[in-house]
Amino acid sequence: MVTRNIKYGNDFFKTLEKSNPNIFFEITYWDVWIAILLNNHFDNKWDDLINHLYKNHSHYNRNNCESMIVQIEYLRDELSDKGLNPTDIIIGLDDDFLKKQEIKAKRKVIELSFQDKEKSKSMHNTPRNIFFEEALQGNWDILPVNPQKQAEALRKKFKKKTHYSKGQTHALEEKLDSYIEKQEIKATLPKLFSLYRAFLTVSLENMENIDDSYGVIGDLSISVFEKYLELDWRQLSIDANGYFTDIVKYVIWEDYGVTDEVYPAMFSKLTKSEIKEIDLLLQTEREKLIKHHLTYQAENALTILGSLYAKNYLFNKFIPVAKEMGTREWKRILILSEAAEKKKEYKIALSVFDVAIKESGYHTEYLRKEYSKLKARINKKS
Repeated sequence: MVTRNIKYGNDFFKTLEKSNPNIFFEITYWDVWIAILLNNHFDNKWDDLINHLYKNHSHYNRNNCESMIVQIEYLRDELSDKGLNPTDIIIGLDDDFLKKQEIKAKRKVIELSFQDKEKSKSMHNTPRNIFFEEALQGNWDILPVNPQKQAEALRKKFKKKTHYSKGQTHALEEKLDSYIEKQEIKATLPKLFSLYRAFLTVSLENMENIDDSYGVIGDLSISVFEKYLELDWRQLSIDANGYFTDIVKYVIWEDYGVTDEVYPAMFSKLTKSEIKEIDLLLQTEREKLIKHHLTYQAENALTILGSLYAKNYLFNKFIPVAKEMGTREWKRILILSEAAEKKKEYKIALSVFDVAIKESGYHTEYLRKEYSKLKARINKKS
């Protein structure tokens, strides 16, 4: 019986050796397949291959697409550091071998037909995974009491593997709520920060494993988030930038609606310097997310930015941010316009709609109707 010698992407292919200077570079089959595709189909242009993957796979095979792009970028950096190019990997290889590997390269790299177990170490460390983990607990060192022990205790309240049906969520909510109430009785302010922040992370870690059709876990999470924002961080030795970096990143990556109606509360009673810090933080995060094609989270950052401006009536910011928003979403445009209308800045309130409607988006018609309603209200007041 003939045993098939199946090669996976992580399997070692050869050591690429060069002299003057001496270079020893271990090549895997991922590297061979990427080099073949670059040489045969993309004129050795890395960005063309990467953009091809984003264009064709980022919506319906997102995880594998992002993992593959990380592998491609890793290889590009490694070769660049060593003064090599993709051709150095495949030069001198047998033509029949290259033809067979090209077929596999198209399947594995272009069609992204591979399993999780085939990923390299780099492929697991996608920007999405790195930034999400950072949002969960990457900034806990700014708190006076690190939430790690509370997080460990809360994780034990959840099942490790079994999915929670909607019928099981009331019991889970009661267990979690009871634990929080007991901890609150004896907690100092620093420990309350630790308790609530740990809960926000642990609940988000487990949301994917819960059928929260009744909304009880979501409601509990909203309640804890409200309590967290009500705590006065200024009474403790917490750096303003650190505090806002932690919570803003959490809000950007929280994807279950827990924070949507609550987070603007943190934009109340800010100093001018704090507003500038948060503004810069959101702009920086958005640029980083756009760079890595994390469009959904970049849109979240833009929405939060609009809330910061609206909450603090920064009217000089309304028009530029509305132009960037376009009509991809409707609520954030209304928030800006309503804030301007509230302060009788009618020209700005109208202009917010004007610039947004001129840009592309799914909610153009709805916002046109709201624009007409605003005009009618303003005319009545004139």
